[in-house]
Amino acid sequence: MDEIRESWYSSENMYFQHRGIEMGNSASVSIANLTLYYEIIHLFEGNENIAMYKRFLDDLFLLVCMDDIENIVTWLDSLLNHRYLKFTYEYNKKSISFLDVNVNLSEKNVVGTSLFRKPMNKHVYLRAESDHPVHLKNSLFYSQGLRMVRICSDLSSRHSHLLSLYKKFTARGYDDKVLYPIFIKLCSYSRMKALEPKKRLLKSYLNIHNPEIMKRYTSLTVNSQVQVNSRQNLTYIVFPFYSCIPHYAKKIVKCIRTHSQSHCTNQSYKDIVEDLGIKVVHSRTHNLKEELR
Repeated sequence: MDEIRESWYSSENMYFQHRGIEMGNSASVSIANLTLYYEIIHLFEGNENIAMYKRFLDDLFLLVCMDDIENIVTWLDSLLNHRYLKFTYEYNKKSISFLDVNVNLSEKNVVGTSLFRKPMNKHVYLRAESDHPVHLKNSLFYSQGLRMVRICSDLSSRHSHLLSLYKKFTARGYDDKVLYPIFIKLCSYSRMKALEPKKRLLKSYLNIHNPEIMKRYTSLTVNSQVQVNSRQNLTYIVFPFYSCIPHYAKKIVKCIRTHSQSHCTNQSYKDIVEDLGIKVVHSRTHNLKEELR
């Protein structure tokens, strides 16, 4: 046993990280997201063939004008060419899936959306007799149905998906007396109301970066005090909160700016970081007291 332990802890099995941020770090997602943004933004900016592009983490969605493109595969291969990032892509002139949304183009050239399900998804929801809190089981059908209301732009498509969801929950043992009133409510629920931003932070972000979206909801107003920074490049970074560190957020922002100026060799990156309106937001940290409750 000692020989096995000694061989395991030998230098051959020890690995040291020399660059990048470690996996599992609470800031790794935010830093990776920012890094990816500045690595790929130059691929799409100024390209006249791209009518729109959006990104969610490492997933990209592009609308492309193909009037001047002879071969779409060759064009995509040349566009998605990066020194170390590898891209896989799909394209279609009528319908394409992005995350859990299927985006389609009608004959009248109108964009519509519906729910996308992966072929291997068995939709095995939590059984009704499971030993979970009652309020959790009662909210499952409603939350899943509300997601379909948000995604489906066509009423017939929404009704079809809701009916399919209703049958799947019935098969998992849920009481029809509980499901049916929720089903009726979801069928008549306003999609505009379901898409309306609720959280103050989200409304503030949209008011600064996407005011055209906020104009659709005339009833929404954002308190001027929420707009801490009116610059268009306001950037949020999520870090866990530690009450034992005074002026925690200010120290993080100072560290980011100081590190970029002293270690970064690219002047354009330095200017970008200097111009960022960095705002630190905190996530709750688990502690021993919570675990022992």
